[in-house]
Amino acid sequence: MLKTPFDMLPEQEPEDPQPDFVKGFNEGYLLAREMPELAEKIAGAATQSERSQGFKSGLEQFEHEQDLNRQPIWMREDRLQSFNQDKDRTPPDRHKEDPDVERS
Repeated sequence: MLKTPFDMLPEQEPEDPQPDFVKGFNEGYLLAREMPELAEKIAGAATQSERSQGFKSGLEQFEHEQDLNRQPIWMREDRLQSFNQDKDRTPPDRHKEDPDVERS
């Protein structure tokens, strides 16, 4: 099954969004990826309907992901989490594992 951008979002709200919101979200996300200038113009002229709110949210989500991709790799959230996990881990005592190491 092909996943749409809305399906890839982490769950933030326990309720299911309206179908019009989801349709607008996917349209905003995809248009922001393919034609960002047009997406900005449409978002600026959109009304307060469910679909237009979804469109704006899709545009914002795409822009947020682009901002994350522009960060240096050492500043990315997933990289920092991995670093903190490695820092908390105790390294193995290699001398106990290697029988060829001379001990005094």
